[in-house]
Order: sequence, then structure tokens, then C-alpha cells
Amino acid sequence: MAASDWEEIKRLAADFQRAQLSSTAHKLSERNCIEIVNKLISLGLLDILYTTDGKEYLTPQELEKEIRDEVIVHGGRINLVDLQQILNVDLSHIESKVNEFVRSDRSFSLVQGELIDRDYLDRTAEEINESLQENGQTVIADVAKTFNLPSEFILSVIEARLGTIIHGSLDPMNKDVLFTEAFIARNIARIRGIFSAITRPTSVMQLLVQYNLPDKLFFNVLETLVKSNRLCGALQGRQEKAIFIPEIYSKAQTSYIDSFFKENGYIEYHTLSKIGIGDGQKYLKKRFSNRKESCMFLSTCCLSHHLIDRVDAEIEEILRNETWGELKWLLPPPLSDEDINQVLQHCLKGPSRSNARIFCLHTVVSNQYLTKCKNHFNDLMTSKAGRDIKTSPALFADLTKKEKSELTDTQGDGKQQKKDERHKKALAGGGQKGGAGRGGRESNTKKTKNKYRDRGDADDGDEAANFNTGKKKTSEIPFLTVDQISNELAKREGSHNNSDNEEFHMEIANYLHRPLTKEYQEVAKSIFLTSSGTSSVLKNKSHKDYQEKVNGLWSNLKLFEKGLKQFEDENQVALSKHLLKTIATDLTNTIFELVANQNLMSLAENETFTTDSRLKLLTKLPDEWKSPLTKLNTSLGSKSTDDFFTQAELITAPEYCDIMLKKTDKKKERQMLFNHRAALADQLERESEPAMALHLASIILFQYHTNTLLHAPGKFVPQIIMFLQNSISEEDFILLTEYHALVVQQLKQKASKESSNPEGTSSADIDIQLNEKLSGIKKIVKHMKKSQNSNTSET
Repeated sequence: MAASDWEEIKRLAADFQRAQLSSTAHKLSERNCIEIVNKLISLGLLDILYTTDGKEYLTPQELEKEIRDEVIVHGGRINLVDLQQILNVDLSHIESKVNEFVRSDRSFSLVQGELIDRDYLDRTAEEINESLQENGQTVIADVAKTFNLPSEFILSVIEARLGTIIHGSLDPMNKDVLFTEAFIARNIARIRGIFSAITRPTSVMQLLVQYNLPDKLFFNVLETLVKSNRLCGALQGRQEKAIFIPEIYSKAQTSYIDSFFKENGYIEYHTLSKIGIGDGQKYLKKRFSNRKESCMFLSTCCLSHHLIDRVDAEIEEILRNETWGELKWLLPPPLSDEDINQVLQHCLKGPSRSNARIFCLHTVVSNQYLTKCKNHFNDLMTSKAGRDIKTSPALFADLTKKEKSELTDTQGDGKQQKKDERHKKALAGGGQKGGAGRGGRESNTKKTKNKYRDRGDADDGDEAANFNTGKKKTSEIPFLTVDQISNELAKREGSHNNSDNEEFHMEIANYLHRPLTKEYQEVAKSIFLTSSGTSSVLKNKSHKDYQEKVNGLWSNLKLFEKGLKQFEDENQVALSKHLLKTIATDLTNTIFELVANQNLMSLAENETFTTDSRLKLLTKLPDEWKSPLTKLNTSLGSKSTDDFFTQAELITAPEYCDIMLKKTDKKKERQMLFNHRAALADQLERESEPAMALHLASIILFQYHTNTLLHAPGKFVPQIIMFLQNSISEEDFILLTEYHALVVQQLKQKASKESSNPEGTSSADIDIQLNEKLSGIKKIVKHMKKSQNSNTSET
């Protein structure tokens, strides 16, 4: 065997022996490793974190170490989101670990999702200090914006390093600005120098802008200097609205005020505002606090006791002479009327001044003078009461009932029967409400433009209070209006044309109006009860006269109604409206007059009723009369006469007017037709006016052919002629038509005042034609009359 082969055998034997003697190394697969780690985690023997891709494990200690390393690498400040991307670990694990060691290690801070260490904050403080030393002041908000950190956090960093790294101070009032000591000292000196040079009130905001002073430091320094008396002056207002008033100016103000007040006896608050004092009244009260009793503070000025003493003396003179006086001239001109009134009220306090009153705000009047003015109207009351009894008896109707009732009560129980009779008569006379008739209308006091009217009423005392409390059941008899009383007072004073005293007389009149009216009731009552009685005063028409007049109008209405029934539709409506506006209205006015007399409402002689006067009368009538009379008045505006006839029959019934409407018999109706036709024919014979002649002729012809009366306006003549077309000859119809056309042309020319009509016919030609054909128109009527007479004789 070769030697080489033997060496190979020895080498292999040695390898085998080493293999037998060495321990066997077991290699695990990746899957086995994962299972083993999971088992250790489940048993709590191992604490690890997974990376976001799940390929690596990480212990919490390793995570903390890597976070700290990354903070150092990034200069002491890093965002947690950036850490998550760098470390490839879930953000929740990073946030948890950061919060954990931030709580245990004060050298780290977590601000708005960023991890910051102490070294970074120290470097930041050094940068802030460099900027502060360079500029003298630094705004915290600007620093926060520069470093992208919250202002509160920056402020805490600065406060922690003041005096060490940062050499400066914060504004003690508003910690948003950082100053250096040199900057503060320099600006204090500037502010002290600027305000020491001021000699008049100046707005601090104006100085702040003018000298470009630091507003964050300015107000605090200024208030400190003023409070420490380093600046001689005072501040009015706060912050931007503050005004600095130098002490030298205040002394000049005080000297001026004392001098003016001593010389003039008053000083206006407006004057104080001109010299820079805002609340003048408050200033003067403080200034004159040691002499408040000798001064009077009004709404516009302060008054000295010397002027008040002058007013007191003048009031004493007025009371002694039992007169009146205007005291405005005793007081300074700048005083307003309200101020003067306040002074007078102050002077009239006390029992010795109770017999005087104030009028027109600045006029003092003694009560004795007012009594003289009131007594001036005694004769006028007597004469007016006599006139009112004759002209307005309705005013005394309630007075009659009341006085007679009281008189009966004093006569004992034996007069009970007479009392009942009088009560029945009073009820039969109808109730009344308010002041009716002419006298009632006079009771409305004329309105005056007196701005002191309300105050005058208030001064009237209990009488005015009683007058204004509720409505009285019995109307008062009016005496004079306020204007009339004022005129009488002016005549008494001999200053009727003097406008200076007009306002004074008006207010005196307003004050006396109520007492005079009340006294007049007693005077009128006395004269009325001593007169011949109500029966001699009330001179009304008899009921019989009204009944005859109503029946006459009623008969005419019924006859005219038959005539308008000959027409149809619109023509009948037009005639009905005309009848209602004329004869029906006359009948309505007669009924209203009768009702007014029945209710003791006086009417002026020959008074003509209108729509307004009827409505006014309705408001004064008792309730039981209002409804039927309102319906009657409303029916005048209807399109037919039916509603009017219904309401007229209702109001003339026994429970109301008690008028019996008589029916017209055939004989009387024929007589009325004949009389009416004869009257129209006689009027036509004398008529020379073409339009009226044509109107009369058409009405007469209508009556001839229909045997009915017609009440129609002149504008209805064409319709009447057309109605007669089939009843008269063609020749007569043509004549009437042509004549009507000429009348229309004449009326148009008169209305337009033109010399020629559209057809070229002159006004003179038309008048000639009308006069020539007028006889023909009259002949038609005469021919009809003769024809009817012959027919009547043949019959």
C-alpha cells in the first residue's frame, strides 16, 4: 500500500473521531422561531414591539433609545409623525413611549405633536435674547410665530430663563411684550419729558402717535408716573380715551370759575365744558361742597344765593299787592324756562307762600288776583244763562227732571202721586245723551296751542281731578271756551292786542275754565228754576202740523211713484233715485225735525237738514230711535222707492212718531192730478226760458197720456219725448225732438262760451229758432188740453 493512501486513511479516521467527540448543533427554521417567540410573548416572558411591516421585533427599551437618538440627530426637536416613518413603528407605540418618558424626564417636552428637549429650548432662548438686545423689545406673539410654537409655551420658556439666558423683563400688566431695562428707562424718560412740557388738556392717544411711543409700555408707565406724583396732573378716562390735564391748567380753571361765579352770581355747565370740564354739575358740587346751602344746582347752571334772595323779595311784593308778576327778568338770560320754574318752585315752598301759583313757568300769580279774575265773569254768567234758556232749552231738560225730583222728595210722602206723574212725563219726553242742539255743539272747548295746558290742568287741584274722572250721566251746560275766557281777561287788563301777555291769559283761562263752568251750572240752575218754566221756553211745532206736512209729502210720493212705473229698467231706476233725493228727502227731514223736538233737542230757526246734520243728530238720539231713523236715512240711497216706503211706514207707527199715513182715495187723487196739471200749464204759459218750457211741456204731455204724475229732472226730457212717440202725432214728435236739439246746442254754447257751434250755427240764430218754435211747443199742450176737454164733454 502506498504511503499516500495510508495518510488519507489516517486523516479520515481523525475526522471521524472528531465528529464522534463533538456535540451536534441543531438549526431551527424561520417558522419555528416565530412559534417560539409567540409562545414566550403569551407566557409573559418576553415584551417586544413589531415593526409596521411585521418583519422585525423591537423591545420598548430599544424604542426609547432610538427615539432619544433621533431627537439628538434632529437638533432637539422632531415631529412624532416623522419618528414613525424613521423608526418604522406604529404611531401609537411611539406616542405611548414618548408620553411615558416625558413624564419621567423633565428635560423633554411634548408640544403640539413635537418632541423638544431642553437643549433646543436653551438655544431658542439665546436667539430670543439676541433679538431682544438688538431691538430693545420683543413681542411674544412674534416669537411664537417665528418658532411655530404656542405663545403660552414660549412665555413659560422665557419666564423660566429670565435673568439667566434672557436679560430683560416682561410687562407686568400685560405679559405679551419683553423689554430690556435700558429700553424701559429710555422710554420712561421720554414720557416724563413729553408730559412735563404739556400746559393744556391733551389726548394721550395723540401724543402716543405723534412721538411713536411703545403702546404696550406707555399706559402703564404713564399711570405709574401720575400716581407717584412724578407728573403734576391728572388723567381723565382710561387707555385710548384718556386725557391728561396738567396741574397748571387745573389751577387756571379753578381761578376762572371762582372769579366768574363771584362776579355774575351763576355759572353755566356749558361754560365749564368749553374749558375742558366734562361733567360740570358734578365738578361744581365738589368745588362748592362747603357752601351747598347757598347755591342752587339747576339743569343748566349753578345759581348763587344772592339771585335767589332777589326773587324772594319780588314774590313778597306780588303777594302784598295781590297782583302778578313775570320774574324772568330777575334771573340771568342763559337760564331756561324749566330752570326758572325750578327756582320759583323753590322760593314758593313753605306755608307763607301757599297763596301763590306759577303760570307760564316763570310768572307768579297771587290767589287774590285769580279770585278777582273769576269774579269778573259774574255778570256775564247771568246774561248768558238767560240767553241759553231761550236758545238751547235741551240743555236744561236733565236739569228740569233733577230739580223737580228733588223738590218732590222734600214735600213728603203725600206728594208721591205727583212725583210719579212727573216721572212719566219725563220718560215720555225721551232721553238725551250728551249736549245736543246748538248749545251742545258750543260745549266743545276750542283747542289752543298752549304747551303749558297740561300743567295748568294739574294745578287745578281737586276740581280738575273730579272733572277728568269718567263720563257724567248728565251733560253740563257750557259756559265759555278757553279762548273766550282768555279774550275777556285781555279786555279786563286792557291788553287785548298785546301778544306778549297772550300766553299768560291763555293759561289763566285754562286754569279758570273748570271752576267757571262749575259755577255757571249753579247760576243757570237758579235762573232757570225762577223763570216761567220749561213749557214757556220750549216753543215747538204742534204734532198736528207735522202730521199734515208728512201726509202731504207722502201723497205726492205715492202719485209720483205711479208715474215712474211707466218706465222700465234704467230709466225707472234713475227716476226713483231722483224722487228719493228730492221729495223723499224732504219727508225724511220733516221726520228728523219732529223727532228732535220730541226729544227736546233745539234747532236753529229755518235750519236745513243735510246728510251730515242728520248723521250728527242720530248720534245724539236715544238708542230706541237710532235704528229706525238710520234705516230710513240709508234708504234714501236705494235704487227703488220700496225700501223707503217700508221704513217710512215703520217710523210713523204709534210707538215712534205716531203719525197716521192717510191713503188717497180716487176722488182726491183725480183732484190732485187736475190741480198739478193746471199749475204746470199755468207755469208753462208764463215761461219764456226754452229749456224749462220744454221740460214743463213734456211733463204735462206725459200726464195727459198716462193720467199719472211724473217727477223728473231736466236731463230726463229726451226719455220722456221718446216715451211719448207713440202717443202724439209725428209732427208734434218732430217738433219736440228738434226743439230739444236746439236747447242742447244753446246749453253747450253757454257752457263753453263759444261764438259758434260745431255745425256753424251762431248763438243768435239758435235763440231766434228757439223763440219762434216756443209758441209751437205751447200749442201742442193747448191742443191736447182742448182735445181732452172735448172728450170729457162728449163723455
